[in-house]
Order: sequence, then structure tokens, then C-alpha cells
Amino acid sequence: MPGISDDEKMMRLSNDGITEVSYIISGNIVAFVQQAVFENPDFFKDPFDVQKAKMIEYAEKVRKANSAGGEARMELEDIKKFEKQKMNGFEA
Repeated sequence: MPGISDDEKMMRLSNDGITEVSYIISGNIVAFVQQAVFENPDFFKDPFDVQKAKMIEYAEKVRKANSAGGEARMELEDIKKFEKQKMNGFEA
């Protein structure tokens, strides 16, 4: 959701104007794409529906981690680990 402020996104989420998954993807799109490319260097060659499914998969992991804890939190740690690697100069 480019061009939409975080406040506007939050308002849309609270008014059921967007799904929680869409909200999570919008807030994490850069990290999600970086993770996807890290896992699959040919990610940008995949069809759009495959790319979208990957973003939804990551968002569902975050959603579950935020609501349930447990195993999903471990999966979220994988994303955080990648972000830490990137901050330390590693690039996929």
C-alpha cells in the first residue's frame, strides 16, 4: 500500500477496510522480499501469484507469532535472523 501513511493503514485495519495479512505485508514488504530472494535467488522470475503466495506465507507466520506464540515465534526468529545478517553487511 504505497503512498498510504501508517496511521491510515491502521485506521483501515481497525475498520475492516484491509485484512490483517495485507497490513502485515505492507509493513514488512522489504524484509519479506529480501527473505524471499535469500531463499530463492530467482524469486523475481517467479509468476506474480507465486510471489504473492510467498508474501502471504510470511505474513501468516507473523500473524500467528503475534497471536499464538510457540512455534510461530520460532519461524519469526528466522526473519529476524535474516534482518540481523543484512544489518551486519550480508546481502543475498
